[in-house]
Formats: sequence, C-alpha cells, structure tokens
Amino acid sequence: MPWWATLDIAVDVTGAALSTERNGRKILHLAIVEVKTHAINLRDLSQVTGYAKVVLPDFAFIISPKGWSESLHRLIRDFGRVDVLEYAPKRKVIVAKWNTISQSVRAGDVLTPAS
Repeated sequence: MPWWATLDIAVDVTGAALSTERNGRKILHLAIVEVKTHAINLRDLSQVTGYAKVVLPDFAFIISPKGWSESLHRLIRDFGRVDVLEYAPKRKVIVAKWNTISQSVRAGDVLTPAS
C-alpha cells in the first residue's frame, strides 16, 4: 500500500494474509490487534477504532485476559450500541477475552449484543 508510510500509529499486532481467488487474482487481507492487560473500557475501544478507521483492515480486534468493563458490557449488550464498534461499512471491532490457558479466544468470550 503506497500510503502505508503515512500511518503514525502503534497497534500491538499487525497481521497480513495473502489469498488467491479462483481467477488467480491475489488479495491482501489485513488484521490489527490491540492488547490490554486490564478490562477493556470505552477509551480502549476508541483507541482501536481510531486505528482501524485509519488503516481500514479487514479485521480489527481488541483483546484482554480480563475481558471488558461492566460499562462497556452494558453499552453494547444491554443498550445494543453496536454502532460504537463500527469503523467502516460492514466492519466492526471484535472485543474479546483472551484465554491464557488455551492461548486463544473462545467463541463465548466475544462481546456481542444481546439477542
């Protein structure tokens, strides 16, 4: 990406994967991950959302072994404010709890609105 040098952000992890479509066209998929050691709060979410708005990755994550704060939980789950997760059309930041034992994010440990 020619504009990459203009980015002045310090995201914790940047990942890229190259895939090939059936027609042979190659596509670069980009992911960013912000890592916190405390419970993720609205300020942390704002930080990664700002990064994602600049970089426009295919995926943006914010993870913490302590999960997320009660106020962020209530905002998204109880009040359905999923708009605060959106950084581009049809793209949302994924807020997740990191499991230190399995070294992964489990399906049930992602902050999503109540059904």
